[in-house]
Amino acid sequence: MPKAPRDKLINTYEQDSAPTNDYSENNITEVSVSKPDTLPPNPPNRIRQLNDEVDSHDGNIYWTPTNRFICQNIRLMAIHHNIDEDTYSFILSYDYLGQEKVIELPRDACLTKRELIKLQRRGLMVTEKTAEHAIEYLLNIEQSMPEDWRENVHSNVGFDVIDEDDIFNHYAAYGVKSKYTGPLDIMPKGSYSEWFRMVRENVLGNPQLEAILVLGFSSAVMGLVAPIFGLDSMLVHISGDSSTGKSISAKLAVSVWGNPSTKISNGLATTWNATDNAILTNLIGNHGLAVLLDEISMSEANDFTKLIYKLAGSKDKSRLTKEIKPIEAGTWATTFLTTGEFSLIDKSKKTPA
Repeated sequence: MPKAPRDKLINTYEQDSAPTNDYSENNITEVSVSKPDTLPPNPPNRIRQLNDEVDSHDGNIYWTPTNRFICQNIRLMAIHHNIDEDTYSFILSYDYLGQEKVIELPRDACLTKRELIKLQRRGLMVTEKTAEHAIEYLLNIEQSMPEDWRENVHSNVGFDVIDEDDIFNHYAAYGVKSKYTGPLDIMPKGSYSEWFRMVRENVLGNPQLEAILVLGFSSAVMGLVAPIFGLDSMLVHISGDSSTGKSISAKLAVSVWGNPSTKISNGLATTWNATDNAILTNLIGNHGLAVLLDEISMSEANDFTKLIYKLAGSKDKSRLTKEIKPIEAGTWATTFLTTGEFSLIDKSKKTPA
């Protein structure tokens, strides 16, 4: 593999990216309001009430018959429809000690007394006695929400089928209006014209780098055709001496889809210094974005046979819930690029033809 120009390849993505969502207990997601386009404009504090028993004024919510305080004003900022799972969640905003809290919570949790009361730990002043009225208030707001404050979101990436139509999910979805809310750093960055200039000057005319770039785009083809024809995911291993450009070239391939840095936890590239379960779990729901497993020498394993079969097999192991009910196994279909100074085949068991 010829050495690639490190200062010109893979400069599209910033290296200081980090997850912006804090996935914590009880399926609560803390939403960052500083990020542009995270939320639609705030709805008015006063909303059209469907009955006269719950009302909001003075920045608080009251039970009208006795003017009893229920909790501080809860604002329903948006309703998210997850097109992957056909589920709904609420984006809630409220003030606590002079600080605005914005969280995302599954709809069923918002409308369940036990789950809503758990928000006490996050500053919501609701109690066992007032939770029922707070839920009534949220239901009133939900039915008053304008249509344009209801948004489709997705956390899976690549090809999918919605209402019998093929769509492609990335930071935005193609085929349906939806935005990405998953952990991967795939937000478009940089300039297409600069990227294309870099490809024209440093990739075109170099057969090895042209092949690498084709492999990066091939993941979309795998994501589309593999589930239809029952194909395995494709795995390509790049081996060679140290400092010959293996890693930087492989990062070129995955950079067409997202952040190729191995220094962050939510990019499309990682190292072999991880457990098999950690590697496989991060692949679930990826049907079209290339993935890099960099520097095989960082793994302590002496035999990669099982992991190779698992990666190519494109399906996670079957699991059970606490109620001993089967959970649908997660799947993926993509192109994997791996790098190392030795052959992956030499570190795998040979099976008879």
